[in-house]
Amino acid sequence: MRLASIPKDLDFKEKAQKEIMYYNMYSYKTMDHIKQMTEQELMEYIKEFNDNSHDSDPDLSNEEKAKRFWKNLEDWKCVNTDGTYDLLAYSKIYCHKDCEVLEIGMEKWAELWKTIDKRIDIHDFYSLPSLADYYLKSMIVLMGVTNWLEAWASSFKTLWWAAEQ
Repeated sequence: MRLASIPKDLDFKEKAQKEIMYYNMYSYKTMDHIKQMTEQELMEYIKEFNDNSHDSDPDLSNEEKAKRFWKNLEDWKCVNTDGTYDLLAYSKIYCHKDCEVLEIGMEKWAELWKTIDKRIDIHDFYSLPSLADYYLKSMIVLMGVTNWLEAWASSFKTLWWAAEQ
């Protein structure tokens, strides 16, 4: 699942959302002046990004992304007194916003798993495959099923039902 889709998919879009980042602005070409980039330079990078990128958020048009980016620069106080932009400050806030999305997403994911199986604490697992392995094995034991495929199908139906709720 893409980070940009987590707030919508787990129903917390009003609390936090993936923000706009034009990654091509951060390169060896800009590192010496990343804290003082001009509007013209940013606009060139935005155009380049839109022309060459397979962006991660298809729900927003390029114009909407750019508008939100410029608004973020203002709201996050990344505009210098000389009218240039501090992209280092922007990137710090951007990363913090990503962490908010991940934190709330983990909380929602934990709640979802509690509706599926109260014994599961997602924080006890390092990966989704390890969680799935535990869950499937516990379902086989609970169901007394000797046919692994039958247990897997039943578990999949349970997960599908919970995700639909």
